[in-house]
Amino acid sequence: MTVRARAKRWLVLDGILPFITVVLAINQLILTQEFGTTGTFRGRLDETDQFRETVETNAGIETGPATPTAFPRTLVRAARDRAEALREAAAAVDSPDRRDRLRGFAGRVVDEAEHADAALDGARFGSFDVVSVTPDYDDVSQLAAVRALLTTRPAQGNPPGRRRRPR
Repeated sequence: MTVRARAKRWLVLDGILPFITVVLAINQLILTQEFGTTGTFRGRLDETDQFRETVETNAGIETGPATPTAFPRTLVRAARDRAEALREAAAAVDSPDRRDRLRGFAGRVVDEAEHADAALDGARFGSFDVVSVTPDYDDVSQLAAVRALLTTRPAQGNPPGRRRRPR
């Protein structure tokens, strides 16, 4: 290798090294803004752990899945299982109207959960398939329906339009 070729190589390296240093410094600033202080980041991790523990407790599992695609599936399957249990328990309700409302609600939740579960089937982490399930799953309507079911008394002896507050 000639002296001139070596000089060109050093000039290129000499020009790249300061550029790399600047890029790394900018990346560090961006990451610092994203993650915040170590205390803030630690707080986020603690909140995530608490959320996962709550999900595990409510889903009746010891340890939730670690993979990002399996975690939403756990939520969807837990909702489906509870809705199926509600549908079965509705058979013991005396009021035919209330029983039909409970069964109808449970059936809608089961159908929606099965649709979401099918959408998650085979989805890869980082793909739009995993993210697209969230807006399609209508949990807001489900929560509103649960509140309506909880606050409406059975038809026996109830004045029309009267509701009781949930405890």
